[in-house]
Amino acid sequence: MEERQAIILVVQGGAGDVLASTPMIRGIRREHPDDELVVLATHAHLLENNSNIDKLISFEITRELRSIYDTYIHGNNRIRFLKHHFLYDSYMDTTAADADCLPEFICKVYGTEYDGNRLDYVVTPYEREAATAFMKQFDKPVVLLHLTGILPMKSLDFDKVFPIVKKYQKDYAFVQIGKANDQPMKDVHNALGMPMRDTISLMPHAKTSILIESVFAHCSNALGLSSVVVFKSTSPDFFGYTNNFNVWNSGGCSIWPCNRPIGPLNKFLPAYLNLETGQPLQWMCPDPLCSSISSDEIEEVFLAAIADMDRKEKSGPFKTLEDARKA
Repeated sequence: MEERQAIILVVQGGAGDVLASTPMIRGIRREHPDDELVVLATHAHLLENNSNIDKLISFEITRELRSIYDTYIHGNNRIRFLKHHFLYDSYMDTTAADADCLPEFICKVYGTEYDGNRLDYVVTPYEREAATAFMKQFDKPVVLLHLTGILPMKSLDFDKVFPIVKKYQKDYAFVQIGKANDQPMKDVHNALGMPMRDTISLMPHAKTSILIESVFAHCSNALGLSSVVVFKSTSPDFFGYTNNFNVWNSGGCSIWPCNRPIGPLNKFLPAYLNLETGQPLQWMCPDPLCSSISSDEIEEVFLAAIADMDRKEKSGPFKTLEDARKA
């Protein structure tokens, strides 16, 4: 009998990139069902309980990385292959041109087939119960708000959302999610600083969410939800998902979409390069036109997402979403 071999995948990037890599992991598992699949990842907590992974190791834990080296690499010939790349480099100008979306692009970079299915994310029973308990404090359907991103060109000005909050707060409880140091929005419930997994577990319990293009937008796809996702410097044509209600308006900006995700990492990585000229590309958009999305545009899509959730509740096996949650 042939000895089981190890496949080591190194998955880097932001939290959303790690989630968007799950179809690639699924594809590698499908093509190599009998091998041991080892994944070294940033934001490894987002891949916990993924049934396609045999061994998951956080890229931030030095001791475990040393263990991987000793076990699989040093003097060991059982490795089938080790696949490692940094997501946003010159691949974006070559491989990305043949991909319709981010998950397909990642699959192509790793040489596997994209199956077109949702991303993978597992909410544990404990997380589900904790989220249910958290949501019981609200006497209205909850709308989650994630408005502030690590990349400033993705963040959404509060004044784009505040009119929606004021107009509909009699019907919905608006709850802000994100990092502990994000600026809190006035007149909404503050859930900033919750661990990311705990925050994600709230999403299926909400009526809908208003999100920027960030990790929670990817989570919305993995969980099969109908969220409002506002795009500013990136395009929903590549970074978006069809289950979400995407809002974008280039405002006539001649270089939109303009996001260069490598930008904040330039302190220790080379700049994103133009392959034709070899010169660095500017990662921060100098043109504010692509920020011209209005509150009215977001409100229109917000109401469409609410209506979509109402249809799903009425057409499902349960009378209401709350009945489904209880079941």
